[in-house]
Amino acid sequence: MFDLQWILNAPNNLAFKIGNLEVQWYGIILTSAMILGLILLIFYGKARGYSSDDMITLFLWVVPMAVVFSRIVYVIVRPDPSDGYWPVTSFGLKQFIETGTAPLHSFINLIAIWEGGITIIGGVIGGILGGLIFCKKHKAPPMELFDLVIPILFLCQGIGRWGNYVNQEAFGVAITNPALQHFPIAVYISNGFYEGWYAATFFYAFVWNVLGALVIFLLTRKSRIKGLSIFMYLVLYCFKRAMLEFIRLDAVVTGSGLYLTQAFMFICVAFGIIGGILYYLHGKNKLEHQRVKEEIDALLKAAEKD
Repeated sequence: MFDLQWILNAPNNLAFKIGNLEVQWYGIILTSAMILGLILLIFYGKARGYSSDDMITLFLWVVPMAVVFSRIVYVIVRPDPSDGYWPVTSFGLKQFIETGTAPLHSFINLIAIWEGGITIIGGVIGGILGGLIFCKKHKAPPMELFDLVIPILFLCQGIGRWGNYVNQEAFGVAITNPALQHFPIAVYISNGFYEGWYAATFFYAFVWNVLGALVIFLLTRKSRIKGLSIFMYLVLYCFKRAMLEFIRLDAVVTGSGLYLTQAFMFICVAFGIIGGILYYLHGKNKLEHQRVKEEIDALLKAAEKD
């Protein structure tokens, strides 16, 4: 039987170097996910009547905004000086050029996304803002575009989870049963702080995202009620994240023992379910009113001809 352990053991995140500049696998994986997202956006956008230029323009609004906000949210929620972001005491460009590494407490380190450190929640917020700006400037229906973009977003987020793997982060509890110490149940971690087999939560999230993207795509592509993908994404993503908080070692826990992120995710799941049902019923009633109006208009036109 082919043994994956040699592949899935404590990866070296460094892909290659150009002088002092280190290019990491994390950045390559995220860039690859973005490129795939653009290709899918163009392909499925054409099927819905959008040109390649439209989809490229949408991409250029959504992705930069998502990247910027994913970094902003990541550093804002880490005010502890030991994290190396705040306070900012220097620009850090000279040291970065000389060493290839962003110095702590510098502006360069604040924006050093190539060294890792983003949050999906911030990325989603930025992506939505970018999408809304595109819709306003190009007079495009936002709900229709969300149904196009969200399945692709969900898929690309799943691919991005492999970035957590190469960074050896976002893994779960220790797996002590030797019978379970193998991929995809567990992954071997050796990062100086942890050594051994741990739950491969990055892979669980990857599989969930891929399946979730497929479900959203299939359920919304022919639906006459546009915008349901927003609520589906909210429920599927937040439910997955809430469940993984039970086993992730980096879960945010308050002094009273409350799993803060998990509690917030469950609230979002409830909001997504309730909001989705109400939105669906509203859309259904709106379609019914439109159907009745069209029938009345048709009868009036027929009567005029008679």
